Amino acid sequence: KQWYQRRVRGLLDFIVEQAVLLDGDCLKFVNDLEIVHSASASSSIVALAAEVDIMKQDMNKLSMKANDISQKCPPDSQAHRELEVFVDDVRSFVKFFQQNVYLLGEQSTKMKSDYSKVLERFGESPNTDSEEFLKMLSEFQTALVDSIKRCNHPLPACVAHLKPQSKPPVSPHGMKPKQMMQMDIASSLMNSSLFKRTAQPDIAT
Repeated sequence: KQWYQRRVRGLLDFIVEQAVLLDGDCLKFVNDLEIVHSASASSSIVALAAEVDIMKQDMNKLSMKANDISQKCPPDSQAHRELEVFVDDVRSFVKFFQQNVYLLGEQSTKMKSDYSKVLERFGESPNTDSEEFLKMLSEFQTALVDSIKRCNHPLPACVAHLKPQSKPPVSPHGMKPKQMMQMDIASSLMNSSLFKRTAQPDIAT
């Protein structure tokens, strides 16, 4: 496994180096892949579609229960009139959320279609779960960023922010007062007669 990781890392290093030398702007897609880190943690299109279906079923059950309650109560009673107000509120609630669930269902269908096209484009199995695919893509993005950081050539502006800048050595003028105080104490000790005496070789008696 370590040999495989070194082999892949070496290949990515070479690809990054050639990209920087030939067309550095082609690496700007690396920034677009940053979102896959959060998406790979808990994103599953299959699970999302299942949740939308469950919400549809819950809304239908709630609507049916409201109708059952309204029909079972005596029509001429005070309780029926009060119950009708409650049932109307429930129906309004159900109608509002059914519209939102319907929109979620459309978005879920489109997302599954787009994901299938992505799998086809990358030559992956159509049964590949999105969570697994995004995790693989996240690991690739991390490895690619590491290769960019290791590149010895000047980076293009689109990825220059990925490589940490080396900090210049701190001059005495740029030191904080606490650091200056520590240097003054160390210098005083070095020049003190006590230090000079202890630094001298012992004289045999």
